[in-house]
Amino acid sequence: MRPFLITLLLPGILFLPPTLAASEVVPWLYEVAVPVADQSDAERSRASGEGLQKLLTRLTGLTYVPRTPEVVAALDQADGFYNEFRFARVEKPSAATGAQSVAEPGMTVASATQLELVIQFDPEPVQALIRSAGLPIWRAQRERVLVWAVVADDAGRQIVGAASDLPLVQGLNQRARDRGLPLTLPLLDLEDQLNVDPAAVWGRLSQVIDPASRRYGADVLLLGRISPDGAGSWMSDWEFWVDGVVVPFEAENVDLMSHGSAAVDVLADELSARRA
Repeated sequence: MRPFLITLLLPGILFLPPTLAASEVVPWLYEVAVPVADQSDAERSRASGEGLQKLLTRLTGLTYVPRTPEVVAALDQADGFYNEFRFARVEKPSAATGAQSVAEPGMTVASATQLELVIQFDPEPVQALIRSAGLPIWRAQRERVLVWAVVADDAGRQIVGAASDLPLVQGLNQRARDRGLPLTLPLLDLEDQLNVDPAAVWGRLSQVIDPASRRYGADVLLLGRISPDGAGSWMSDWEFWVDGVVVPFEAENVDLMSHGSAAVDVLADELSARRA
């Protein structure tokens, strides 16, 4: 992955109107799911430490949480930071099939089942840990993100919607969950189809995209263009607008899922740096 970042000042006319800026409290902020091999106590203990580490990333906005003495001690005794857990079997994309999507851009990703430990952490001790370790805190009320992305392949350009099973969508959704971002993709129902076409999204025409985004109550728009690079990989360029600036960035990678993850990471890093 090779991301390239630039921050530019933009006039306010390119942004969603203030009436849409109604960020929401993320209801699942303290719930973390971690893959496990079995339901043993040893595996639950291991996974709870990994889950707490993920939660600290989500709550601080830091992709790397400093290993202060307080954090190290907490990760070793993570059982004391949650009040509920359960095991669940969920469908996960097959990595092998995801890799094949490079050769055939329209190919979807198959699924396999994965056992997960779902942990409900207790906000009070976790917040106390963050304070004692001197880490930043990113508030639970966060901007709602709407993604308008277009994938171009041999079949033409297509807008990526909420019902799409492209690996790109899985990368966006999973990483948004990891980083604690409320993220939505368009429904692409009749209303969207009448108001927005792939050319408008590809050209980032604000006079088309902004009105079509109002129904989703978004605070931030994430716009992406993804296409094969001709050498067996994908290239993408993205931009999002926040606080009067646009942050564009580019990436190159072999699989679409990584492009979605990278886009969310850049956005989460920028938002948490401003809000934490």
